[in-house]
Amino acid sequence: MAKRRRRRGEKKSESAVFASSSLTVTHFTKSILFATTSSSVGGSSESIGGGIRERNDYSSLLLRRRDRKERRRLVVASSGKSKSSASESMMGKVTLLSFLANEFVAPAMTLIALLLNVVAANATARGGGGDIISFAALLASKLALSALLLKIAAGFLLPVDVASCAVYWTFPWRPRSELEGKKVLITGASQGLGEAIAYHVSSFGAKVILASRNVKNLEEVGKKCLENGASAVEIVSFDALKPKSAEALAKAASKAFSSNNDDDNNNNTSKCCCDFAFLCAGASQSASAFDVTESAERELFNLNALSTIQVLKNILPSMIAQNRGRVCVISSMAAICPAPGQSSYAASKAALSKYVDSLRAEIGRTAKNVTLTNCFPGPIATGFNGKKRVVFNATGVNENHPKGVAKGRLPVELVAKMAVKLTAFGAYSVHLAPKLVAFLSRCVHFCPTLAYAVMDKLGPKRARAAKKGESLYELKVKDN
Repeated sequence: MAKRRRRRGEKKSESAVFASSSLTVTHFTKSILFATTSSSVGGSSESIGGGIRERNDYSSLLLRRRDRKERRRLVVASSGKSKSSASESMMGKVTLLSFLANEFVAPAMTLIALLLNVVAANATARGGGGDIISFAALLASKLALSALLLKIAAGFLLPVDVASCAVYWTFPWRPRSELEGKKVLITGASQGLGEAIAYHVSSFGAKVILASRNVKNLEEVGKKCLENGASAVEIVSFDALKPKSAEALAKAASKAFSSNNDDDNNNNTSKCCCDFAFLCAGASQSASAFDVTESAERELFNLNALSTIQVLKNILPSMIAQNRGRVCVISSMAAICPAPGQSSYAASKAALSKYVDSLRAEIGRTAKNVTLTNCFPGPIATGFNGKKRVVFNATGVNENHPKGVAKGRLPVELVAKMAVKLTAFGAYSVHLAPKLVAFLSRCVHFCPTLAYAVMDKLGPKRARAAKKGESLYELKVKDN
């Protein structure tokens, strides 16, 4: 019995020693795997034995491989960022050159032709050397005239200005590279242009935040966005006429998609309200200026101008802090070209567009990657898909289906594509209108006498059409 007890005690002591040694080895192996310097690891391994030294060498090899992979990943990431920044810089230069060429080519050629004519006249008066200069002056004059005529023809034939058209057809991959996986806030997304923009950005894999007071329509739009390829959709109830609704919208947009920790932490999107914002909330008008009540005008200004201004003031600070973000504010060609029958609407959109221009100047170069784009679409063919449009009459809001036909109005898909792409380029403004409206808007700037003479002819007809509740875009209203 005593021998058996001694044997059991020896076995227990051996097992205890073995357990303590195994714990020591395990602890040491873990310390090796998480060591940061190879010298300390090597010094400890020599006192343990050859087996541990082999593990030490293997773990050091793993650490060196991990360090190499990490350095390689950082190099690739930095090169990718440099390529992306170089591409963005090149695109910005293309955009700037396109707009500068559109504005200054014809005047510059005219000035050169004038100077050459003066030089040729002086050379002829002196009695020599005037033929070559005269030929150069004649050539410059023809080029200047051709550039001017081309610009006028493009202004009449194209639904968009030449510079915007040139930028639109450049770099066709731009929207996808800019929008894929990014947070895009769209107000007024339940119908009209906001709905079309939501479908378009969804096709690039964006995370879409739909905001409107009509939640039922938003749910339908959200389903179609997912079918179009949106990576995620968030629906936010947003009534632009309610106090502090803009603040609540900005908070909801900041919290949207916060469950996607990997993407948000890597891209820092959780710190920014959104990467893109398309502010489309608003309403049109069809009423004679003398019939509109004061309450209706105040409500229209609150919806079209003041509510959007509050949204801008709530979403821009986070963009400026992160130095990234692009905002497109939907104004109207009525802010540029006179719009009889829509006087209050035109005034509200003009106020909004000038606020955006002034706000852009305030931001300036302090946040170079934050851009504000004023979009001036002309009459758009919205409301022909069965959804009612929000239109103000003389006394207030009136949801109705548009009367007449879509002829003479821009396709809403075209406006959505142009607005999204030129916003991705960071353009200052986008002008989109049917031929007649585009031509009149250019005449307002270059030959206002002609423009206002035409509007004096068409204006009374449009006012009578608005008073009768008829379409303002047919231009075939009979005089009574």
